[in-house]
Amino acid sequence: MVLGGLAGVAQRLQRPEAAIRVAALAEALKYGSKGLALAIAALNDPYVEVRRAAYRLFGPPAGKAVQAAIAQCDPYPLFQAGRSVAGTTVQAFSGEGRYVASRTRQGIIKVWEAATGEEWYRLPPAPGPAGPCFLAEGGQLFVRAVTVPRRPGARLEVWDRGEKTWELVGHEGQVGGIALAPDRQTLATGGYFSEIKLWNLHTGKAIVTLDKALVGGSHRGAVMALAFDPLGEYLYSGGYDRTIKQWHVKTRDRPRNPFGRTAAVLRLLVSPDRRWLAAAGWDRVIYLWDIAAGTRQSTLTGHSAPIERIAFNHDGRILASGGSDRQILLWYVATGQLCQTLTGSEGYIEHLTFTEDGQQLLSAGSDRHLRFWHP
Repeated sequence: MVLGGLAGVAQRLQRPEAAIRVAALAEALKYGSKGLALAIAALNDPYVEVRRAAYRLFGPPAGKAVQAAIAQCDPYPLFQAGRSVAGTTVQAFSGEGRYVASRTRQGIIKVWEAATGEEWYRLPPAPGPAGPCFLAEGGQLFVRAVTVPRRPGARLEVWDRGEKTWELVGHEGQVGGIALAPDRQTLATGGYFSEIKLWNLHTGKAIVTLDKALVGGSHRGAVMALAFDPLGEYLYSGGYDRTIKQWHVKTRDRPRNPFGRTAAVLRLLVSPDRRWLAAAGWDRVIYLWDIAAGTRQSTLTGHSAPIERIAFNHDGRILASGGSDRQILLWYVATGQLCQTLTGSEGYIEHLTFTEDGQQLLSAGSDRHLRFWHP
């Protein structure tokens, strides 16, 4: 016998069919505090579909009981594909996931707000083939590497809200990696001739070049990955020589190399709490190091092709990875266990970032779709 009212809702929430439980949840909040208690309990339901439905019931504003329950709920196993924006060739996401830089078929760069699609400013097409691009948090600072015909080496164009402020010249070849220090005044770039350059964005001048002249300390191959730690004290670099180096930004002494050797490194990232260093690249593996101890914490395997991009969530508890196998993997950093696999992309994953509250993941790639993933 199927009961009505609150008793009926409770009864249906015990049925073995997930679809019936989800339908019952939609009615639970009609029954005051007792219905709310049923909905909160569903956050721990064995069915992911039911947990996701319960999670979505509680939008802001929420009472203390709901806030406490949500805080205890792990949203990342609930992530699935949300809306997408087609025809979008993404060049970069800002670090907090709020802004997107995309390129039109005519080569124009548009910087716009991801949530609303509202355009902020535009940049003209690059004067030659463009390399890596970087969009700073807040969206106002955009950097792109450009090769100008009949001019040696790549140049770095620095734009501030659509106005070009600097053109930085000094690399003999192509640029592999770009990173911005938290003070937003120091730019690091890595080159194909094994050099790293630090630039002062206040003056537009090079601060130092870290290259083969630094005996025993420089890279011996193209530098493809750069990452500052969240305090800007250290810069981490990696590339085709399969080493990862830790540079002290102020002293710029011979770098430490406590991380051993890996395969060729395409991406480096430091967790928000400065505890973890993640590296990924051609060998389809993610390496996680405990920075303070200088020891490898985990080796994450699951991709079937090179990894193009990695991203930590806001508290460093989750790491997302994506690449040429067209899937996104979510990992628990502390244990190295796989949280879940997100599928549906029809091209290589070339860009990933979490929003600053960790409630959404943005991805983009060769299929020219910007996708939003969330519970």
